[in-house]
Amino acid sequence: MTELLPRLLAGFLPVLIFLGVLIYLDSYKLVRLRWVLFTIVLGGAAAAASYTANGVLLSRLPIDFTTYSRYVSPLVEESAKALVLIWFIRSFCAA
Repeated sequence: MTELLPRLLAGFLPVLIFLGVLIYLDSYKLVRLRWVLFTIVLGGAAAAASYTANGVLLSRLPIDFTTYSRYVSPLVEESAKALVLIWFIRSFCAA
């Protein structure tokens, strides 16, 4: 458990640096920081939902882990991300 925190920091640090650079380079300030943070939270919720759905599906489908990871899991994860985008477009006309 004590090894988890350094791994999480090592995993999130490049993402946070990249996000900071993107926000800095947005010279026209087209996207408010509040919306960027909201989108990150929605992405985390989609990832959590995908994780849960993948666990349930993996336990119920009669296929091995490797086959599931290669063919089924990407469909679940990409569908969750697509739902977030569809929600944005339908709710805010962000097209």
